[in-house]
Amino acid sequence: MDPSKFYHQLRYIRTIPEGSSDSELSDIVENCEFSQLLPDIESDCDSYCSPKSTDVLIIPNSDDEILSEFEDDMPLALRLSNLSKKIKKSNVPNNVNKPIKNKWVEENLEVTEDVQFKDSLDLPTTITDLKLHFNDNTTNTSDSYDKLFKVRPLLEQIRNILVTVPKEEYLAVDEQIIPTKSKTSLKQYNPKKPHTWGYKVFVLSGVSGFSYDFEIFAGEQTNKMPDNCPSLSTSSNMVVKMAQTIPRQKNYKLFFDNWFTSLPLMIYLHKEGILPLGTARLNRLQGLTMPTKKEFQKEGRGAMCEKTTKIEDVKISAVSWFDNQIVTLVSTYVGSQPIVEKKRFFRSQKTYKVIPCPKSVDVYNSNMGGVDLLDSMLGYYRISTKSKKYYMKIFYHMIDLCVVNAWILYRRVYPDTYIQLLDFKLLISEVLCEVLKPSPRRRGRPLLIESTTEALYNTKRKKNGPCMELPSEDIRLDGMDHFPIYEKKPCSL
Repeated sequence: MDPSKFYHQLRYIRTIPEGSSDSELSDIVENCEFSQLLPDIESDCDSYCSPKSTDVLIIPNSDDEILSEFEDDMPLALRLSNLSKKIKKSNVPNNVNKPIKNKWVEENLEVTEDVQFKDSLDLPTTITDLKLHFNDNTTNTSDSYDKLFKVRPLLEQIRNILVTVPKEEYLAVDEQIIPTKSKTSLKQYNPKKPHTWGYKVFVLSGVSGFSYDFEIFAGEQTNKMPDNCPSLSTSSNMVVKMAQTIPRQKNYKLFFDNWFTSLPLMIYLHKEGILPLGTARLNRLQGLTMPTKKEFQKEGRGAMCEKTTKIEDVKISAVSWFDNQIVTLVSTYVGSQPIVEKKRFFRSQKTYKVIPCPKSVDVYNSNMGGVDLLDSMLGYYRISTKSKKYYMKIFYHMIDLCVVNAWILYRRVYPDTYIQLLDFKLLISEVLCEVLKPSPRRRGRPLLIESTTEALYNTKRKKNGPCMELPSEDIRLDGMDHFPIYEKKPCSL
């Protein structure tokens, strides 16, 4: 049988001479080039051409080439398996499983300048210049020097908003401390406050704790009075400045402690239509004599004494009441009558007794604690971030103050719904992070109603179990990611 027909003429090699040994064959291969072993092959032909010499042996590459002529007669499954084998072989790179020959020599690696680090770790100006400023330092000249110049625009902007809020009937003026230990001349010491060191702030607050006005103490410049306000004394001037935003002749009640109280202040406020009441020091009430502590102790707890006077057609009442200590209150609209009763514990007798109490004392105790209530709410979740800038503590305090004021206003507007201060503060942070922020587009057709209501959300939650929390109303109704509503219009002819 002709071997060329059996192997389909795929490879051509020279025929092996008869009677030749292996040594003779190896000598032939060594003495001639590989190209000389093969006959010339005609190129660019449509089909396989026969060799020029008939003394050749045809050897195929693989079994696949043998079966290529008979693929039409092969079953489909066998053809598919052969095709998959060809694909796998074609995807394998030529250099796979080839060993890498490395030659190692005992020698030291010399370090050159090319391998040294050439980049810089200096921060760009876009980061180094990113600082929080509230004012331009170049405009703070010596003629109009302000110790609070760094934060003055922020304070004025917050104050202008607070003074527009409708005020309560009962208001109080008291001191507040922003706790800090920074080295600045604004820092004050007050041993009667929970935080003894810090910035002193004068606050006008209501019974609910809402801050309607404030003034940070900055030394001598704080005592400067507006042109339309009289200058009474250093302490009384602060009450006059805080009372500037109180509507006149509306019978608002204003309370303050004995550091602010003076007779000229009581007369000025009464003429302005503001009804004052405050504790007083006897050395500031000229011409007033009250019983001593020994005289009150003889009468026992609940003893009282009231005296009145009239200055510039203004009737002023001074009431001294003895409980554990003597307290004196001065007012132009309330005195000791009608007398109320208070329950007190007598330690010597180890029992509770009811003692008489002046009306002015009862009214003062009920409405004076607004600023202290504000202090307690600010202290719950105060921002405690440290900073080397002295004015950053004032900035953080203003943020806390605005959050507490917003929470109190929320309770005033929605009295039936209650939310804790911590949850309210977290809700504000979530809204500020998500508001006006586009959400990722979901796949599929848009719903007819993109943002569901609370009722639909609760119904879906009960039906399907736990699901993602519903965003707040401020985020859902911020005008972002709302699909347009298409309306069909009649076709124009």
